[in-house]
Amino acid sequence: MYIGHTIKCNALQYSVTMGNDDSEREYGRVGLLTETQRRYLDGVSDIESGSQRERTLRSRLRERVVGGLHDLFFLSMRNLEDRDVEQISEEVEMPQAQISHILSFLLRIYYDRLHYTIHERPDTVAEDIESIIDSTITELYNKNGIDIESISVEVNIETGNEINMPDKKDLDSLDPQELAILWRAGEISWKKYVLASDNIHDASIEEE
Repeated sequence: MYIGHTIKCNALQYSVTMGNDDSEREYGRVGLLTETQRRYLDGVSDIESGSQRERTLRSRLRERVVGGLHDLFFLSMRNLEDRDVEQISEEVEMPQAQISHILSFLLRIYYDRLHYTIHERPDTVAEDIESIIDSTITELYNKNGIDIESISVEVNIETGNEINMPDKKDLDSLDPQELAILWRAGEISWKKYVLASDNIHDASIEEE
C-alpha cells in the first residue's frame, strides 16, 4: 500500500481545468510522446498489463522522456528569440497549476537520483527549493535585461501524518481531495481522475 505524507506549506492551489477530450488533438498531437504512449498513460489503451508489448512500450517511453529532458535542458541553456517565445506562448496554455506539476516531476527525478526520501529531510528540501527559486527569478529578470539587487525566499516544510490510501473501487463516492491523493500516488490515471472529478462537479450542480 502506498504511504505518503501531507505537507503543510504555501502551495499553488490545484483545480481540474482539462476536459474529457479523446480527440486527435489530445492524443495525436506532435510532441514528446506518441499517441499510443499517451493513451497507455491515460489508461485507455488495449495493451495488456505485464505483456511484452507493455515492456517494450515502457522502455521506449523512458527513452523519449530522457531525450525530451535533455532537449529541455538544451533549450534552457540557449536563447530563443523573443519572437519564438511569443509564438510558443500563443500555442500553449501555461496555468500555474501546470507549472507546479512540471516542477514537482523534475524534483521527483532529482531526489530519486540522490537516493533518499524527501520526508526524512524536509529542511534540505526547503533549502534546495529556496535556491532553485532564487536562481530562477534571477535568470528570468536577467533574460529581460533587468538586474536583481536582492531576493528574499523562505520555504518552511512541516510534514504531517501518513496518508492512508482511499479505496479506489468506487471513485464516484470519493471527494475531490481523496481523488487527488489517488492520482498523485499513481493509483489512478489522469483520465480517471478528470472523469471522476467531473462527475462530482456535475452531481453538485444537480443538487443545487
